[in-house]
Order: sequence, then C-alpha cells, then structure tokens
Amino acid sequence: MSFDPRTATVEEFEAEARRTHAECVARIDAMTDEEKAAVEKWGMPRLLDSHRELHLNRISSISGLETSIAQCVAIHRQETHRDSDAYAAEREREAAESLSRARAERSRQAREEVERRNAEAASRAEAEREEREAERRRRDAEKRGRFREAAGQRRAAERRRHEERAAHTNRDPGEDPVLRQIRVLMRQSDPERFTRSGRPRCRLLSLLVGRRVSAAERDAAWKAHREARGG
Repeated sequence: MSFDPRTATVEEFEAEARRTHAECVARIDAMTDEEKAAVEKWGMPRLLDSHRELHLNRISSISGLETSIAQCVAIHRQETHRDSDAYAAEREREAAESLSRARAERSRQAREEVERRNAEAASRAEAEREEREAERRRRDAEKRGRFREAAGQRRAAERRRHEERAAHTNRDPGEDPVLRQIRVLMRQSDPERFTRSGRPRCRLLSLLVGRRVSAAERDAAWKAHREARGG
C-alpha cells in the first residue's frame, strides 16, 4: 500500500520519514569521488548535511537528491573539460572552421557580385545594341521613304514635261495659249497649281505662256474651257 501523507497517522509519517532519510544517507555514503567533488564545488551550501539530518516532520526526497547530484556532476564535467587541452584544441578547431566558413561566404558573395555585375553589363550592352539596331532601321526606313518620294517627284515631273511637250507638239496654232495651258494643267491634276476656287493660278499661267496673264484673261479662258467641256 502506497504512502499518503494526507491520511497517514503520526507513527506512519515518522516511519516514512526515517525510511526516506535512510535512503538519502545511503546514497550520500555511496557517492563517488567525482560526485563528492562536484557537489562540494557546485552544490547548494549544506546540501548533503541537510539530507543527513533526520527530521521526523519531513519526508526526504531521494529523487530530488539524485537530481541535485546529477546537475552538479554535469557542471563539474563541463568546467573540467573547459580547462583541459582537449577543450582548447576543440575551441581552436571550431574557431578555424568558423574562419573558414566566413572566408568561404565572403568568396561566395564576391563571386555572386561579379556575376551580378557581369549580367547587368551584358544586359546594358544588349539594350544598347537593340537601340542602335532600331535607330539604324529607322534611318533606313526614312532613307527609303525619301528615295521613294524623290522618285515619285521625278516621275511626276517627267510626266508633266511629257504632257507639256505633247501639248506643244499637238497644239493648234490658232488656239488661245492661255486656254491651251489650262487644259494641260487640268490633265496634270496638281492641286497646288489651282486657287481655292479651283481656277489655275495666274502666275503659273504667265510662266507657261511666257507673258503676263491677267485675272480677266485667265477667267475668260477658264470659262471657255468649261463651256467646251459642257460645264
């Protein structure tokens, strides 16, 4: 039957106190030299003495004593190891490994930085190349446009000269020269050679006829042209 301090009689409680006290004393007597040195250096003051003393109104804890001894031994071993040559060698090895890792990390970061800069430089170079290529294509397109425009202007000028030569070749000697040039201009259909009202410009007629052509003369010839066309 397990001991229950809440229901035990005085005699039962004192008997349990003596039993647990005897267990603790026996454990203290069985301590190794290492355990004794550890408890003496790292244990609570009077730890062992308090467990050796019998108190009939207190139940001793063997598990608590074991825990205290184990903690003192662990601290003692750790501190003893720190004072040893092996611990110093281990610390030196750890320091060397840490330094090596730091150097490797710096080397990795340096490589990544170089790769990043090279990638940025390559990207900029590619962007500049594409920009130059786009500019070259734009200039080529403009040049082709100018060539086409110039060729069209040459063809138009050649067509006008041909029509003018044909008009001079086939002209009627008795035909009004102003009326004849108006017909030539109408065939060319160049809006720049007509006024807003749709009539040929007097200055241009004067150049084509070789003398000054007044507005009244132009209007008379224009009227004759329209009447001849049925307009």
